[in-house]
Amino acid sequence: MRIRSNALVAGFLAKDIRDLLRKSGEFLSVDYTMRVLGIDANKAARLLDDLESEGYIAKDSFSNSRNERYWKRTIKGGSLCNALFSAPVSRRTAEKKLKEFMDRVQEVNADSQLPHRCAPGRGPGSCGSIEPQGG
Repeated sequence: MRIRSNALVAGFLAKDIRDLLRKSGEFLSVDYTMRVLGIDANKAARLLDDLESEGYIAKDSFSNSRNERYWKRTIKGGSLCNALFSAPVSRRTAEKKLKEFMDRVQEVNADSQLPHRCAPGRGPGSCGSIEPQGG
């Protein structure tokens, strides 16, 4: 999942929600959300309700002696935890970097002073338009 750095989730920056979900471990509570995001109890409760309605978390049946409500991450919430906020690499840039790498492999293999050799490889997926040359 790739998200823009200024994207919002439930009215908060997606990055902040991602960090909240990453740090939460197994369970989320209003108290925990207040501490991590530095918000009051009402705002934390609304946020958790919004995250639940958007499918990032689900209520859990676990309760403690203080009768607090708890939520667990859903698959969608797990995806947000793994979200990247970096721009995707363009095909042109990927092919340029791959060509530079393959040129370096040829340089290393051509230098008899170096003790190791590199086996030619192929790029992943559709980056295979640059073929290794030589051997």
